Amino acid sequence: MAREDGARLLTACRHAEQVIAAERIVSQAQSDALLCIGFIEGFIWGHGWKSWRTGDDMVFCPPDGFGFREAVPAVVFCLEEHPERLIQRAHLLVSSALSSSFLCNQ
Repeated sequence: MAREDGARLLTACRHAEQVIAAERIVSQAQSDALLCIGFIEGFIWGHGWKSWRTGDDMVFCPPDGFGFREAVPAVVFCLEEHPERLIQRAHLLVSSALSSSFLCNQ
């Protein structure tokens, strides 16, 4: 998913929002939803682990208990607000969305 563009990420994450809301969805949409959820969960945990391992500051500061249920709507919102960025790679867009949605106290 990281190498996919924002349009593909947005499609998958819209389906993930349906799963989170416990709506009934078709099988392809369910596959997309799981792809989005897995990608975002992996991104969150990978970024946290990297920051812990290297001692670097995080680029986003999620609240306790943060996970895909909070991250997916934030990513969808940012992608819908900036459709001109949908040509960019998914990993860059997730990083940007989370850093703008979950600011760190300076």
